[in-house]
Amino acid sequence: MKICKKLSLLAICVVMFSMILLSGCAYFPVDMVKYYSDVVATVGNEKITRFDLLSAYNSYGYSYYVSQLGNTSEEALSSTLDLLIDRSLILQYIKNDINETSDSQYKLNEYEVNEVWNDLFDYMDEQMENYTTEAKEILNIDDEADEEEATDEEETAYIYSPYKKRAKIVQDENTGSIKIVVEEEKTPTTVNEDELVLKSYRNFLTDYTNASVPLALKEQYFSNYEKKLTTETDRKVYNKALKLLSEDLLQYQYYLRDENGNKYSTKTEDMISWLFERQYESQLETAYFEKLQNIYIRNENLSVDKLTDKFKELYKADYDKYYDNESSYISKMTESGTEAYNVYYNMGTTSEDLFYVYHILFGYNDEQKAYVEDLDKKLENKLISQEKYDEEIEKLSNSVIASIRNEEGLDSGNTVSVDSNLLAQIKNKIDTAGDDDDKIKAFNELMYKYSTDTATLTSSASAYVIGTATSSMVDSFTEASRNLYNDGQGKIGDLSGFVSSEYGLHLIMYAGKVENKFTINNIDNVVIDFSNSELNLYNMLYNRATNYTYFDMLFDKVYPADSDGLFPESNGYSDYETSLADMLKGQYKVIKYTDKIKGTLKV
Repeated sequence: MKICKKLSLLAICVVMFSMILLSGCAYFPVDMVKYYSDVVATVGNEKITRFDLLSAYNSYGYSYYVSQLGNTSEEALSSTLDLLIDRSLILQYIKNDINETSDSQYKLNEYEVNEVWNDLFDYMDEQMENYTTEAKEILNIDDEADEEEATDEEETAYIYSPYKKRAKIVQDENTGSIKIVVEEEKTPTTVNEDELVLKSYRNFLTDYTNASVPLALKEQYFSNYEKKLTTETDRKVYNKALKLLSEDLLQYQYYLRDENGNKYSTKTEDMISWLFERQYESQLETAYFEKLQNIYIRNENLSVDKLTDKFKELYKADYDKYYDNESSYISKMTESGTEAYNVYYNMGTTSEDLFYVYHILFGYNDEQKAYVEDLDKKLENKLISQEKYDEEIEKLSNSVIASIRNEEGLDSGNTVSVDSNLLAQIKNKIDTAGDDDDKIKAFNELMYKYSTDTATLTSSASAYVIGTATSSMVDSFTEASRNLYNDGQGKIGDLSGFVSSEYGLHLIMYAGKVENKFTINNIDNVVIDFSNSELNLYNMLYNRATNYTYFDMLFDKVYPADSDGLFPESNGYSDYETSLADMLKGQYKVIKYTDKIKGTLKV
């Protein structure tokens, strides 16, 4: 297999305005319209021009084939063309399957189409922001007001919600084998008119490849954009930004041609329409390749064996690290934060017991923090007695007010006194929650409602580990936690009452001992299936505060989602792309015009 095929087609940047404009390429003199419009290859009904080839070469061909692999420039150009041909073959295959098959597996669902639209609008927002900034500089317009507005920080939302399952297992009716099925995204991307994202996409789009789609998007985009222009200065800057954009597009007028080779109009509106068309097609093609890759991984690479092997690997690595190093193990487990959830081997017996606690922090305001700091200094310097200190802390605690978050995870504007009534309400919710896991989940929901310890609200695991001799938490927190442990007699759901520290008031809940669920002798017997085995990872909770299982944790590690919610390229996918393209060469006629390719880089 040629080494050049190892560059995945999914990773290729297709020809689009941002690449052309920002590449600063020296190969594109504006007086060589015909030269750059020459066709260097045809793939079925599609044409690849010299401009397409050089754009791709400058975008990734040179850096990959020449800089990384050490190919000559001519070899790199040839390899780049081969990749463009393969890409064109696969895209035609996907689009034909969508057009000819009513239930084509390649057809983008509503969520995926919305992602294409949003990416297009994000791209245009970025372009408009850049040109608006340039326009303000040229027009010498003060930008201080915008800068002040930009410094306003948005409130962070902290919302408790169960883990959204990315996958599940099913049993094949014929073979009885267990397969992993990726859960489809059911909800389309949220659209927000303030971000210039269209609410009515679905109303006028019935065909994802309809040529009028980008024009409709363009009209709506700029219509929404213009609504935000509230002053004459805004409109002046906006018009200047559009002019700058069109002037840059005009530099590439040799490429502003339709499929018949006729030049497009160089009017500002027409050139921007051309930009929308090209960028939309680019985003759409990228989405198709992501879909292809997703399908491949689902069909070829998802397996319960990979997940169980991953867990054995994680467990045995930690076993080798900690089994004869108790102090290192205890130190890692009790680190500040939730590092314990990254330890997969737990010692059955240690010189001290380890246990989990959850807490709600009702934070002091700045004035109260300063007062506590002053009391601490006085106690340290023996200016006040411990009794006086405790008395002052109790008085201060009675004045603490907690903010309440709403269902959206934002400050509702409502408050509650941190007193015996609130403690009774929380205790009642825990006592009536059901089994131990339900109690932990109920307390976790309350954390998201009240707690100012945001570190526990943004982590996938929100418990702390305390040892009967080791702790990284402040003394008052540690002492209260050990009292809940009660020499091993504590029960999950037991509450501490309000405990003061320099940070505020803590309400701590005991959540059980650190368990040794797996041993070096039984680790090879872990399974992922529908059995009742005690070593079945499928329904075993990894984080008891939510529905996050060992299966979920392992799936996220083996197939981590990227920013687009897709799997990374797995072993064999590049080879699959290559074999698919080779197969398609028997269905679509491919012609290379070597006389047009020769000498391209010397012009």
